Amino acid sequence: MEPRPNPPASRALAARAAADKGADLPDRIRRHRWLARFWSELTPAQQRRVAGRMADAGPEAAQRWDVMGLEERARLVFGDSAARGGRAMPAREAPGAMAAGG
Repeated sequence: MEPRPNPPASRALAARAAADKGADLPDRIRRHRWLARFWSELTPAQQRRVAGRMADAGPEAAQRWDVMGLEERARLVFGDSAARGGRAMPAREAPGAMAAGG
């Protein structure tokens, strides 16, 4: 028999986690409006979260964030599930490289 998973801390957190799993990009942007903000408008906690997802963040994290599209930002912050059927952007890929191909 498989062990039973631990119950969620609250029903609200469980519902939010389930909603995030199946969310498409517009819904995710509506729930996380900060994804559409410029770097200078993010809170320090949001800046740390984004910089932590960038492998080589450094001082150019702000510049990289500001030129990313919404889909790229969602993939960076939330992973592959942020955009249906899309591939995750490698952390070291330059933001302009995505635009050059299409």
